[in-house]
Amino acid sequence: MRLHTLHLQAFGPFAGTHTIDFDTLSADGLFLLHGDTGAGKSTVFAAICYALYGKPPGDRDLLLRSHHAPES
Repeated sequence: MRLHTLHLQAFGPFAGTHTIDFDTLSADGLFLLHGDTGAGKSTVFAAICYALYGKPPGDRDLLLRSHHAPES
């Protein structure tokens, strides 16, 4: 199985709608996900787990809905 695209909306620190195109990132082989502390790297992995399995990874009590997103 290979992940091609991930769409995030109001997830973790990402208040808006964001798309990650893994095909573009991996066009040259491996890629590195890096950034400052709090940038959302772990949230991307949590979103992948949530998309695949319906729950965040491990026993961590994660707030999935972004507190930056407007109330719906």
